[in-house]
Amino acid sequence: MTIPKIQGDVNKFIRHHDLYLNFVTQQTSQGESIEADGKGTLLTRGIRRFDQAHNRFQLYNENGEVYVGPYLTSQDLQRTLARFMASGVDKPASRWDAELGVLVFLIHELNQQGFVVTGGVQETQHIWQSTNDRWVAHEVLEANGEDWLAKMPDQTDFLRPSDLPKVLLTTTGDYYAVRDQHGSVVIDNVPLEKLVSVLLGLRLGIPAWALTSLLLAPRVSTESFADAQLVITRNDCSAAHEIRTLADFDAVAALPILHDHQHQTYQYQFDTPHEQLGDPMTASVFCGMTSFIYHGMPLRDLTADENLTAWLANLAFSAGMRISLRQQRQVHQASVEALIVTDGIINKLQLKENDEQRGEIETVYDVYAGDADDPIMYDLAFDELVTALLVVGQMQGILKFPN
Repeated sequence: MTIPKIQGDVNKFIRHHDLYLNFVTQQTSQGESIEADGKGTLLTRGIRRFDQAHNRFQLYNENGEVYVGPYLTSQDLQRTLARFMASGVDKPASRWDAELGVLVFLIHELNQQGFVVTGGVQETQHIWQSTNDRWVAHEVLEANGEDWLAKMPDQTDFLRPSDLPKVLLTTTGDYYAVRDQHGSVVIDNVPLEKLVSVLLGLRLGIPAWALTSLLLAPRVSTESFADAQLVITRNDCSAAHEIRTLADFDAVAALPILHDHQHQTYQYQFDTPHEQLGDPMTASVFCGMTSFIYHGMPLRDLTADENLTAWLANLAFSAGMRISLRQQRQVHQASVEALIVTDGIINKLQLKENDEQRGEIETVYDVYAGDADDPIMYDLAFDELVTALLVVGQMQGILKFPN
């Protein structure tokens, strides 16, 4: 594919539009092909050697919103900037336009099976930090659904109010739940970015408990868990709103917060000095996770992983695509002070080193068209992979679900 040349002063353009660039180097493993009847699955983390390295760019605005995707190759950065300079700056990248349409499709599928999807908003009111998650889990279980923190003193040996800025630890946002035909909640506290994978799993007949452990419990390494602290937030909530159409997602975002005991909930999350380890958890997910970790038991149901992998791999194959899995870790990051362009092509960078360097290991997915050597999509998180494949499946009319 021909790479368009940059016309004009690209650095002046970037400054004028308040754009920013990071240069990132990542160590990465070799890609592992994922097939329906293969040995590897999409969500089982194996041990891989990081024997390669590649460079990526992050293009974002003053609000931290990225353009095109979380990472760009040098060629895609060139194409993006050339297009921006010729046609104007796009809106920041959003998977939600495509994903919300897929979500409504999956919700209609689940409605036919008697499930109902609801959404609500939560707002963090108070934050605690704890250095002893086993003690917290014990207190939560002993309370048996009651407000275990209500009778606690403001500070104990294992629990204290957070002294960090609230914005760093807040779990404010919209969350979703799925109820069965009897009105009982089968899966709860699902953030929007996880909802597509959860709903797909339910439509494929995977039990809710298996999806909870597979998709909602954080994926933590021994190293990161050893350095983590537990953060507990008390949130006030809105009433639940049933989701049937695209407009209902906007309605959820506008729901008023209700400040009464009936609409209070607690969220549990492990944080390291560098990042949050997964999404906020309900009390039951948190207690289950800590019990499994401390007893050396697997957190995930392999059968659920295999079934989800087989269905997605078959969908990719039917669409003429294939999935490759990699693990990667950031080892270097710098701010791009200036791009040096020769004959319309970016060929050098002026960099300013950043303090943040080494990152956590993450699993990413690349998607290839047929036997092509270069991916058509790369560095996707799991939920982004699910969304992309479902969108392609909808466009080609090849989505097939079990009866």
